Amino acid sequence: MRTMEPEERFERIERQLEFLAANQAQHDARMAEISRKQEENSRQIGVNSAHIGQLADLTLRIGRIVEEQAHRMYELAESQRRADERLSALIKVVERYFSDGHK
Repeated sequence: MRTMEPEERFERIERQLEFLAANQAQHDARMAEISRKQEENSRQIGVNSAHIGQLADLTLRIGRIVEEQAHRMYELAESQRRADERLSALIKVVERYFSDGHK
């Protein structure tokens, strides 16, 4: 192995320092990009959380509407059942009336 002159040694150290400085600059740029993306993701998480809250509220409102409609349908079905019973009773009365010879 040959001995380096002080000037060669200095140039070699200078190249290594330049290499390290370039690597540090790349690392700093990557870290800045990661920080930027992290801030963007945090913002998006906030937006998504707000939307999820809105969807939850909407789902609850729809559930209440469906429940109200089901209750109304039940009331209508009961009303229809009572009307059918009354109509059947009326039909029986009319049938008896005419079967007894009334014309």
